[in-house]
Amino acid sequence: MSSGVYSNDESKAPAHKKRRRIVHFSGGSVSLNVAPFSQIAGARSPRQVSTDSRIRTLLGKFMTVSSRQFDCRSNIFDANCKPRSFEVVIDRICNMPWDQINNEELMRVAKVYYYFSIQFRENLVLACAQHPSDPFLKELYKAECNTDNLSPYVGITKKKEKINHDEFIRRLLREEFDDNVDHLDHLGHKYLRYVRAIDISARVGSIATYEDGGLSRVFLSMLRIPRWLGAAQQAFKFFLEEHIRFDTDAEWGHGAMTRNLKVDDNVVSLWDAFERLLQAGVPKLAVYSGLCSNENSL
Repeated sequence: MSSGVYSNDESKAPAHKKRRRIVHFSGGSVSLNVAPFSQIAGARSPRQVSTDSRIRTLLGKFMTVSSRQFDCRSNIFDANCKPRSFEVVIDRICNMPWDQINNEELMRVAKVYYYFSIQFRENLVLACAQHPSDPFLKELYKAECNTDNLSPYVGITKKKEKINHDEFIRRLLREEFDDNVDHLDHLGHKYLRYVRAIDISARVGSIATYEDGGLSRVFLSMLRIPRWLGAAQQAFKFFLEEHIRFDTDAEWGHGAMTRNLKVDDNVVSLWDAFERLLQAGVPKLAVYSGLCSNENSL
């Protein structure tokens, strides 16, 4: 793995006011006081501070292990799969054995997540197109696409450079993977073909479930991976921690910007696809649920 150096810039740390943070979980939400980052970490930049440990502890109490299992499938992107509650799918993803993931598998997680991030951006564009007058979606687009809120990060983004968030992931991956198309790329493209064929209303609604608690729970679970070695892995960790902060801020959180979107049962198909993408890309994540872990099952 590359030993290149990525780092974050301390000079851009904004002044954070004390606020209440809303933490979402499958059964509801919890509000708690969160001290400014400067108080938590001795006036250090928010980018130097790991995700608030109190949030991790609190959220962990509500991460229920789903008892629902599903059968081994020959094609993990079978459009005829029976729909399930998307909260149950999130529970299953959160309860994958993240604490058993090694460093090679960690980069496989990052690579398949890259393809998820592409469909996230595409779904957000669809949401903005369907709701062109929604000021909150406009702000969310500015925070996810062509934005400098992940800049600067040495080795990835320059000062004030505006990029899409999936581009940040693509750049960190280039230090670990060569330009040759591999199995994970084939898997990612198959995933994209699948989600692009899903009903547009479900794709639009998925944004609310991603931003309003779903992804922050998944990212917190990913952070249970025990070791983050090398520049690329540290950059991915930074990406996850920043997005938890973006999504859960009580006043300006991305989750609050999506609550006007309609969510119906069809959105479960997108979470199903994400779950299967993770399991196919990192077979160890499929073991706990009794799924086929054979990557050739695609």
